[in-house]
Order: sequence, then C-alpha cells, then structure tokens
Amino acid sequence: TRKWIVDFMLDICGYTSDRDICAWKVIEPSCGTGSFMLRIIPRLLAAAKKRHLAWDCLENSLRGYDTDAAALHVAREATRKLLRASGVDGDMAKRLVDTWYVQRDFVETNISDADLVIGNPPCIRATDIAMENRNRFMESLETFTRGTDIYIAFFEKGLKSLDTGGKLCFICSDRWRRNQFGARLRDFIKRHHF
Repeated sequence: TRKWIVDFMLDICGYTSDRDICAWKVIEPSCGTGSFMLRIIPRLLAAAKKRHLAWDCLENSLRGYDTDAAALHVAREATRKLLRASGVDGDMAKRLVDTWYVQRDFVETNISDADLVIGNPPCIRATDIAMENRNRFMESLETFTRGTDIYIAFFEKGLKSLDTGGKLCFICSDRWRRNQFGARLRDFIKRHHF
C-alpha cells in the first residue's frame, strides 16, 4: 500500500500526533511487511514525545497480525531500525517490536477493545481459499459462506474487535456492497448499526 494512501487513511480516522493517540489501541489485521505499521509508529512516537511519556507506555497501543513469518521478519527489522533512529534504546525497541507484532491469524483472534482497526486485508477469492480454512471460517463467522472472498472475514472480525466509538478503515474492493457474497456482511452491518 502506498504511503500517501496509508497517511490519508490515518488522517481521516483522526490518528494524528497532535491528539492523545497513545491511549488508543490500534490493530493492523494483516500487517505483512509493515506498510501501515511503519506509518503508524512515527505518529505514535511523536505523540508520546509531546506528552513526555515513557516508551513502555506504548506497549498496548499497537498490534500487527500476520501469518507470514518472512513478512513479519521484514516488518520487525524495519520497525527496530525506525525505533532506534527515533531514540528508543535497543532493549526497549526489542520489547516494543516483540509486543507489537503477532504471528497469528487475525480472523481467529478475540479482541473487543480496539479504537482503530486499519489496513489492507488480503484479497483472496473464495476459490483460492483452502477448503479446510473455508469450512472453519463458515463455522465461526456469521458473514462467511462457501463463495465469500477472504476480506469479508476481516471485516466481520474487525468490526467485532471495536470498542464503543471505535473505527474500522480498510482499503479493499467494494464488490461486497453489491454482490451476493457480501449480503451477509451488509445484513451484519445493518443489524449491529456499525
């Protein structure tokens, strides 16, 4: 995802360093090599510096999930360098990186207190999802059917992860708004008044 797109998304969500974003809990559900995380972190550090907060206050401010170990390694290394360049000592940088990045499938997490869920969920067509995964998602999610693209699962889990007043901001296809596979998600959003 291009930097200007990430910055625009963060701006429209109000995630700016002049606000008390250190108190926010931000989730990136499919962080990959870190295109969102590496734009979020400088804003978070700037907000902490303005408020004279210790770095360890930021441990619970951010989580990036992914299942791809190689991509997470790239994101962790880039984050470690960014933190060190921003004046965070080596031990604290390691601690933050180890806390912020989680190798796990976001769709299988249970979070309910996020202030912002933001990212670019994977766009995998239903026909390309392994049958065992598809069956598991159909059992655990209201919006998922045999013909559903994977990003629908990220929408449902992302919305369920929000605290009262939280925001979800994804960049993805809008096919769910008019196609049959998005009908359950549209109904889910209506019923839950998101």
